[in-house]
Amino acid sequence: MWLEAGRDRPNWLERQGMAARKAVELDPALAIAHARLARFYYMSQDPVRGDQHFSKAQALDPDDLLVMGFT
Repeated sequence: MWLEAGRDRPNWLERQGMAARKAVELDPALAIAHARLARFYYMSQDPVRGDQHFSKAQALDPDDLLVMGFT
């Protein structure tokens, strides 16, 4: 199963991005949503956008353990 899951990675990654973008759209003040979107951008080889959303997540809730876990 692990090998089969690896074949669907682009689809899985895009679904992750869609979900993270939707979460930010629904609640732009939710730090973890920005952290998840940052992770998506990092995994998509877009570190500039990743840094932007990670900085936003830290600014919104610097004490959130889930946000801090992305460092």
